[in-house]
Amino acid sequence: MLSLIRNKPLSLKLELPSKLLWLYPDAKGSSTDDEGTVLRGLVKISSPTTRAAKALVITFEGITYLNGAPGGWDREKVCTIRRELVLPFGDGILRAGNHGFEFSFVIPSTTAVSNTAVTLAQSRHYVLAPTVETRASVFLVALPDEPGSIPDPYQKTHDHISADLGPVRVNFFSPHLTQSSLLHLRVLIAGPPTPVQIQSIRVFLKPTYEVEYSDRTRPQLPPLMHDLQYIDLDRPHRPNFINRRFESVEAGTTWCLDGIYRVPDCQMVWPSTFDSSDARMKVKHTLGVEMLYKPERSGAKIKSLRMEFPVTVFSVSSPPGPL
Repeated sequence: MLSLIRNKPLSLKLELPSKLLWLYPDAKGSSTDDEGTVLRGLVKISSPTTRAAKALVITFEGITYLNGAPGGWDREKVCTIRRELVLPFGDGILRAGNHGFEFSFVIPSTTAVSNTAVTLAQSRHYVLAPTVETRASVFLVALPDEPGSIPDPYQKTHDHISADLGPVRVNFFSPHLTQSSLLHLRVLIAGPPTPVQIQSIRVFLKPTYEVEYSDRTRPQLPPLMHDLQYIDLDRPHRPNFINRRFESVEAGTTWCLDGIYRVPDCQMVWPSTFDSSDARMKVKHTLGVEMLYKPERSGAKIKSLRMEFPVTVFSVSSPPGPL
């Protein structure tokens, strides 16, 4: 470590070419032949005097904060990864002047990604230099494909037969199902047996969380529900999470709805967790659509048609503002 002597402390600055680092784990859960991703940086030291100094120590560290730990709601702090790099000075002396020291870490693709969205847990990563004040945040993002690629498009078509609505087809499409991405929904009703009124349609994302605490317990936490924002092209600046319709569909006629929705960003939801990840909180997602309708007959009540599908939501970027 560096020794600070007399009243002339050295100045130390930590620089990273990018605070966003992409990992590429195997989506099928395999961790073999993992080359990881290289994190590079530079430490600049300005020393006003010559002083004794054995080495410069740089550390990469990942910390996960787990809330709701067994026995209470105190936060449990877990170190998920720690890498230390020692850069020795040849003669044990740091001479007066300006110095630059390049460093690099290989970050395994199984490392838990960064996220600060959910109150149940937060995952953060840092590069630290010898002084407490000198550290830089790094945001880790995981994708299943090769470097430079983007997730494949998502498309799901589901056919359903309803006693009130007749044949119903639901189609989801997104160029890339990621945090903050746009999602297109088409609902087709091909001839209800009796007249019905479509009241509303909502699209939701349901994450399921499994947290592993230090005592190895893995409670299955209740799923949370996130309604996707409906993009109303007539009123684009007004947030709307339920597409209210109140449209009548006559018996034997075809009714079609097209809608665009936005997936919550990284400040609202964690990305889905790959099976090979070392994350202490595993996250799975279900994408769903719910349609409220009312048969147009005397005494009929509002009914619900709800469908859910397992999906993988990828992470794409770091949150806005300071990490």
